[in-house]
Amino acid sequence: MNTHISNYLKIGIALIVAFIVTSISTSTLFYPASPRLNPQFLANISKLFQKNHPKGDRPLDENSFDELKNLPLTAMKKVSQGVYAKEEPTLNTTFVRITNDARFEIKEFTINEKKINILVPKQ
Repeated sequence: MNTHISNYLKIGIALIVAFIVTSISTSTLFYPASPRLNPQFLANISKLFQKNHPKGDRPLDENSFDELKNLPLTAMKKVSQGVYAKEEPTLNTTFVRITNDARFEIKEFTINEKKINILVPKQ
């Protein structure tokens, strides 16, 4: 009788572990709501096992994002009217801020026989 209970317990634990592994891997291994594989998955996994991460590979935490979000426009480079950008070499990222007075024009591009409209800042 005791062996039956331990077998059921092993099966139950295996099912729970399988569910957890599946739920975690589907959010990273596949694109959301798609059966297509995420090509960045292996790159992200290999980064996890690197011992010395360069500063540019560290993710943004909420504090650093709030600091950059509240950065005054004078510290950013003006790209066009209402569009400002700041490059952060330590994060390998360029931050763009768009204010209410930004003016855009719509450019239409055809990529893979699909028409795509892109908003481009007016100069």
